[in-house]
Amino acid sequence: MQREKLQLFSQKIIELSSITEMDVCVVDADLVCIIGTGRYSGLINDKPVEKTLYDRLFQGRRKYLLVKPNEDKTCLGCEYLYKCSGLIHLAVPFMVGRQDNMLLMFTAVKDHYKKELSHNTTLYLHLVDYFSKQIENEWQTIRDQSAAVCRGSVQSLINLIDKNVAIIKGDNLLYINDSLKGLFDISGSENLFGQQNSLDLSPAKTSDKCFQLNAEVAGEQRYFQVFPRTIDKNLGLKIIFVEPAGEKNTSYFDTHIFYSPNIRKAIDIAKKVSSTDSTILLEGESGTGKEVFADGIHLEGNRAQANFISVNCAAIPETLWESEFFGYADGAFTGAKKGGKMGKFQAADRGTLFLDEIEEMPLAMQAKLLRVLETKTIIPVGSNRQVDVDARIVAATNKDLADMVSQGLFRKDLFYRLNVVKITIPPLRERKEDIIPLANYFLKGFSINNGGRIVELTAEACDCLTKYAWPGNIRELKNAIEYAFLITNNTYITPRDLPSYITEEGHDLSANLYQINTIRDLEYNALRACIGTYGLSSAGRKKIEEKLGISRATLYRKLKKYNLR
Repeated sequence: MQREKLQLFSQKIIELSSITEMDVCVVDADLVCIIGTGRYSGLINDKPVEKTLYDRLFQGRRKYLLVKPNEDKTCLGCEYLYKCSGLIHLAVPFMVGRQDNMLLMFTAVKDHYKKELSHNTTLYLHLVDYFSKQIENEWQTIRDQSAAVCRGSVQSLINLIDKNVAIIKGDNLLYINDSLKGLFDISGSENLFGQQNSLDLSPAKTSDKCFQLNAEVAGEQRYFQVFPRTIDKNLGLKIIFVEPAGEKNTSYFDTHIFYSPNIRKAIDIAKKVSSTDSTILLEGESGTGKEVFADGIHLEGNRAQANFISVNCAAIPETLWESEFFGYADGAFTGAKKGGKMGKFQAADRGTLFLDEIEEMPLAMQAKLLRVLETKTIIPVGSNRQVDVDARIVAATNKDLADMVSQGLFRKDLFYRLNVVKITIPPLRERKEDIIPLANYFLKGFSINNGGRIVELTAEACDCLTKYAWPGNIRELKNAIEYAFLITNNTYITPRDLPSYITEEGHDLSANLYQINTIRDLEYNALRACIGTYGLSSAGRKKIEEKLGISRATLYRKLKKYNLR
């Protein structure tokens, strides 16, 4: 690309130099002469000394005609002041594209052209303007041609993938390989973007979670499983893998790993109630997959085409509860967004509102939530107007809400309003059959996101994973597998690659975690369980302090005592 740009400059500079009969050069942002004629031809690729005319003109970023060398204020402090050639210069800054800053310099060598440059400066400025527009137009043509070559290269590359693959940006299809075209019955000449509406690849759906897609292919409705993976978060680029799901619509829950008999009861209840509008309460330890259940209930029901809005109740400051849930009107408070803001209830209208960690909701807000559930109306902050909302509520907790009610920490009326259908999700230690399939599923995902490096578990590693108690449940398993994937230099994971607490210390911990005999055991195992669930980030430490009821200083002391830092 740089070579083509220099060729353009060379042609245009020669033209300008011939027309004006002056020496002409172009200096880049690093003050390097990249193209030059006459006296400048021998200075190409040279960088002038600092505090020269070039430097000063670049800093000013304005057109400048230097008529009286040695006397002009621009010359003060110049390194060449006492050995200046005494020539007249016209300097004009310009840009190629949005990033390339350049400086064009006319230098009149002959007396006749010195007068010409001084008296007809406007003419030369018009010449520069014409020159820069021509360069811009021709450079854009080169860029368009290069972009076309790049697009062709990407298309050829994804055609080599033996899976059904597409690349999207936001909800727009950018590329689709031949294999996926065949699956969707798209001919080579058919417009790719004609499939946009039927595929419905909205950002809400393609959030790196498997989802089900139905589309009309060859005049009949067919069903597909879609597996999105993020390529570039900032650009919104994703790659999606598509697999046929058969002629009959497959349940969302059937696409996930729920093999253990202990979880099948919870799955059966979720399937039955997903098509209703009843409020659902999901109970289970942290990391058991409550949000996966909430996703499934939403996608299996008659609200699947509307929004699924997820809210972590523990992450919202108490002062922002009302504005977050109910929104606010224009000018409701200092700093409010112009035009107001829609709250979570309105965003989830005709869809599902998932309230995770509902036990963290303040009592004052619990009363307001109860009223919304009963009246199905909200009043935005700073407004007197009631707004009708129809959002199905799915709440989740890792606490015993009935016990919190008896302690006065949770409203009894709201508990009964939420507890219409209760689904208890068993912990991973009670789902031994799912541990290795889940580990292999995570490995596959890490492989896709890390250049396709294939890594497998050895039998010994599988044995360690199965024997461990997983106090942090599926979240802890995923973190452990990611750690092992990054640590191993081989194509397989051995016990040596797993976190040490799962192997050397892990067996004793698994055996004794729920049969604590001493205070030391109690402290150690409670800390290990919290670390596995929340991690040791700043937010994780704060959560551990809250769960264990200890101060930051005590937490640091215990971590040091048990060498858990």
